[in-house]
Amino acid sequence: MERGRFLYVCHNFPPLVGGGVARSVQNCKLLPEFNWRPTVLTVAADNSYDVDREYAEMGIEILRAGGIVKENRVRGLPGGIGKYRVPLTTKLLRAMAIWLLVPDRQVLWKFSGQRLAVQAAKRHDWQCVFGTLPPVSTAWIAKCIAKRLQLPFVLEYRDMINDKCGVEVPTALHQAALRSIERGLVRAAARVIVVSPAMKDWFVRRHNIDPKKVEVIATGFLPEDKEFFHGLPNPENERFTMIYAGLFYRERKPDTALGAIRTLIDRKVIPADKLRAIFIGNLAPRSITELELEDVVEIIPQTPRDEVFKWYACSDLLLLICAKDDYQNVTYPGKLFEYLMTEKPILGLMDKNSDTARILEQSGIGLVADSEDVEETAAKIEHVYKLWVSKMLTMKPNHKVIEQFNYCGIVNRLVSIFEQVSIRNY
Repeated sequence: MERGRFLYVCHNFPPLVGGGVARSVQNCKLLPEFNWRPTVLTVAADNSYDVDREYAEMGIEILRAGGIVKENRVRGLPGGIGKYRVPLTTKLLRAMAIWLLVPDRQVLWKFSGQRLAVQAAKRHDWQCVFGTLPPVSTAWIAKCIAKRLQLPFVLEYRDMINDKCGVEVPTALHQAALRSIERGLVRAAARVIVVSPAMKDWFVRRHNIDPKKVEVIATGFLPEDKEFFHGLPNPENERFTMIYAGLFYRERKPDTALGAIRTLIDRKVIPADKLRAIFIGNLAPRSITELELEDVVEIIPQTPRDEVFKWYACSDLLLLICAKDDYQNVTYPGKLFEYLMTEKPILGLMDKNSDTARILEQSGIGLVADSEDVEETAAKIEHVYKLWVSKMLTMKPNHKVIEQFNYCGIVNRLVSIFEQVSIRNY
């Protein structure tokens, strides 16, 4: 029996790839199993027809709001799989948008999105509005819709908001406007969801609010993804194979990992013909050529998730690379949970005092090295390599730790929040 419907406002939604998309997919797939069905309001995207049809077959309506300019027709995979180059005119428009648009350049679908939601509300019995950030403008759109429809507003912080988290604020005036919008979001929210205990501490301090209003719900992995992965072939490699999947941006860099690989080869600890490192994402080719690692390191452009899982199955060691900064120390990288799902060896390069490091160490399959320490990273890779050579690379996963990130349990907690704030009880 269906207990409730809600409007789910999110910018990061298929066919887009990247941060936040997996969580949107997980919510939409599992919430109906708990008798809560979303209507998704998102931005117009190229190549979205098949995606929208797939969700329609699941009984989930996708509302796509068009924008004023081409910027709002966001490109997603496949259609060229990772080889898209942004035209110069688009780059110039984006640069101008940083100065002209508040709180971010994605705000241009605000009015069309609100209008579309108000029209759709006439045929839906929504119990609340669920809005996510980043981008900040998406949560702002959700708050405005909730106010217009007189519905409870649930706010999800997937990221911190500051100048290190992709929020480009060229002047103090822009910063003040952003802070004003953020405060308005927090005041309007019936509940706020964050992704880690450390992020909750940061959020409560930042806004001086009652901790009871803030719920910690981490990202996780879908049971069907785990089943799919463990059904894949698990080949024995002739070369020790390390895989990193993800983007490099802000302070997250490949330097330490590549430096460690170069060190191991130079010291003849691992022969170059016995080592293979695959980076799935946006690693710059010059990073390889500068260290003369062309015979060892391969770059694969961004790829659909099912294909990425196949690469995971071919790995002997998964690399998780994080920066040592406030942002990475209080949030969990989304890849963490996909990696845990595989139950394969993981080497995390990060702040060793972070929440992510703690989870890796407790998982039974993770090793941790300082993300700025080439020597320590090389030593950890050497340790795993020697186990691999001697055919003793077996892990003992702590299933109790790993299964706490099974998304069935996570969605159950989200449903509990919707039940508490539902218009029926609000």
